Amino acid sequence: MPLHSSLYSRIFSRQALTLSLTWTLFMISLFAWSAWQKKEHTLRLAEGQAQSFFNEIVYIRAWNTLHGGVYTFVTESCCPNPYLKGPDTLIQTRDGRMLTKINPAFMTRQISTIAAQRGKIQFRIAGLSPLRPGNLADPWEAEAIKAFQSGKVSQRFEMVSTNGNPVFRYIAPLMAESRCLTCHLDKTLHKGSILGGISVSFGAAPLLQTLTDAVSTIHLVFTLIWLAGLGGIMTAISIIQKKQAEVEQANQAKALFMANMCHDMRTPLVGIQGVADRLLARHLSPDNQRLTGLISSSAGSLLEIVNDITDFSRLDQASLQLHPTPFNLNEMLDNALHIFRFASEQKEIAFKVLVEKNVPENVVGDEFRLRQILANLVGNAVKFTDTGEIHITLSAGPDTAPLPARFSLTIQVEDTGPGIPPGQEEAIFASFYQGDSSLAKKHVGSGLGLAICRTLATMMGGTIAAANRKEGGARFTCSVTLGVQDRTQMKGTTQDRKRESQTRPHATKKISRAILVAEDNPLNQIYLREILEEAGHRTTLAETGTQVLETLQSGTFDLIFMDVQMPEMDGLETTRRIRAWTGPGFSPRIPIIGLTALTHEQERTACRTAGMDRCLTKPVSETKLLETIATVCPEPAEPIPPASPERTDALPLLDAARALEHLGGRTALYLRMTATFLNTAPDTMLGLEKQCSDGNTSEVLRLAHSLKNSAGSLGLMALEHLARDMEETARHNDLPACAEHCAELAICFENTVTLLKRRTAP
Repeated sequence: MPLHSSLYSRIFSRQALTLSLTWTLFMISLFAWSAWQKKEHTLRLAEGQAQSFFNEIVYIRAWNTLHGGVYTFVTESCCPNPYLKGPDTLIQTRDGRMLTKINPAFMTRQISTIAAQRGKIQFRIAGLSPLRPGNLADPWEAEAIKAFQSGKVSQRFEMVSTNGNPVFRYIAPLMAESRCLTCHLDKTLHKGSILGGISVSFGAAPLLQTLTDAVSTIHLVFTLIWLAGLGGIMTAISIIQKKQAEVEQANQAKALFMANMCHDMRTPLVGIQGVADRLLARHLSPDNQRLTGLISSSAGSLLEIVNDITDFSRLDQASLQLHPTPFNLNEMLDNALHIFRFASEQKEIAFKVLVEKNVPENVVGDEFRLRQILANLVGNAVKFTDTGEIHITLSAGPDTAPLPARFSLTIQVEDTGPGIPPGQEEAIFASFYQGDSSLAKKHVGSGLGLAICRTLATMMGGTIAAANRKEGGARFTCSVTLGVQDRTQMKGTTQDRKRESQTRPHATKKISRAILVAEDNPLNQIYLREILEEAGHRTTLAETGTQVLETLQSGTFDLIFMDVQMPEMDGLETTRRIRAWTGPGFSPRIPIIGLTALTHEQERTACRTAGMDRCLTKPVSETKLLETIATVCPEPAEPIPPASPERTDALPLLDAARALEHLGGRTALYLRMTATFLNTAPDTMLGLEKQCSDGNTSEVLRLAHSLKNSAGSLGLMALEHLARDMEETARHNDLPACAEHCAELAICFENTVTLLKRRTAP
């Protein structure tokens, strides 16, 4: 069935039908022209035969006339001409035989009789007023003779139907000679006058049959040629479509490879950069601060290259689309330039930014892509400028007020670097261009940034060009077409910003939420876990989609951070299974935030289609991460009131200072106690869960009491509090409450153990 469907689609594709129809029309036209040519040739052949017959008669008549007539013996087939008068018409020989004078007209009639009997050809002298009534012209002949006399035509040839049979007829004028005037006594006649015409008629059937046979042969030949051509067209189209399918498949494979490769490269780079940024936020020694900064900068450079390759691949596949939205131009400019502040300060390069007065603040366009263009241009300026300053100018055109609904925004970036090599002002926009080898080695990059900028500028209805400044350095000028926000859009934007400003403080409050982090990369695990735990959240890790489903059934969570690409079961399939969940254990509507290293819009669409509430692109900043949590979970799960020590989630997981104070500052003793706890406590927790499941409240009471004392000795505040609650619940034989406390205690225990292992790791 698939093969038949594929063959059907190839045969009846638009290209195949168009070419086949064109070929068919061409062959029909060529056949019609060939058949017409054959018919015309047949008619010319018949006309030539008629002219040949006519000329023979004319020549015979001319010979007869030249000799004044000829005498023959009178026979049954050759009687005297009754219309010929004169003493010499009939002569008797000495032997008594009779001779009769045969004039040209009488000879023509006798030849015509013989021709009609033997060759089926009829000759006839026709006139409008003949001496012999039998020579009176028929309507066809009379019409032709009148045309001859008027000088319109000199001959006439046609195929007519006589008694239902096709006949070729030909007639030409019969001119009067001097000897003709002896019989034709009409005073209006003179030598050269048209007496009438000689008509030639013969059957057309033989030649028409020959024509029919020839046309049939032509039809057969052209049919074979048409079929052969049609087969060739189908074969060629099939081959072309197969090649196109192979190319498309190769392009898809290349795109998939690029996407996977970029994801695999972005994921560790994001982790490296995230961990480095976390280290930079701490109080490090100057040397460690410098080394950590180098790690972050190097990861950022590699991430920039990967992003360029990803965008170039999407542009090459024509899959990138613009998404115009209202935005604030000044905020976009600040955000785009902020990332270059550190590099410019290190080089002591000054930024000079000028936004002309006619540039509107609130515009409509693709903010992300416009920021990408600006970031590429400014990034190149910072990269190639060692000293001096960078000028960034934004202007709007036309220079009228107010601006139309759509206007041209011009971005100009000038630097004091080495400038552009002479003659390379256009070449630098080519893909993978990096200048000469020395520059390529000094300044790392993919060579795709400017090529991407040109494509994006073109997509946004603008242009981009480069030139050298007279003062030294380079000047890049880019124009794009943007819209101006109307009041409704501006009002909506303002309200959105107000709502954003109202929700942001929630992200900074210590609101404890149970968060499941599905991430298989260790660096990203560390980065996410540290940010979330510092914000007061409780985190649980899962490295595969299968582990996510298992963990959800063993605990209660407020939110899931779901990595899109994971082993065994990816994040999309895991999300679909969560949304389709109908069993006990967790709600299928739990908020899910996707995490992806890919920047494709298709990836975000796939996340939304799978059922994710949000999709964040790595690297995710701490602010963005916490703001998203506040947006997805607007209602605080369990806020931590600082004055209520009885709330479990208000207590820290670890207060080592308090424990050391009870131990008299004996750090070595504390580490030994911690190691013992890590070795023995897991068995205690497993026993507690088993006894709680069996309903053995006495054993639950004993194990909870033991865990409470151990946790209190080590300053494990949250675990101690939960174990105390568990102990009291078991003392009252409240089995349902025991089950609830046990699940919460297990999550806290896991988080606590993880924290202890990280703190005590060498």
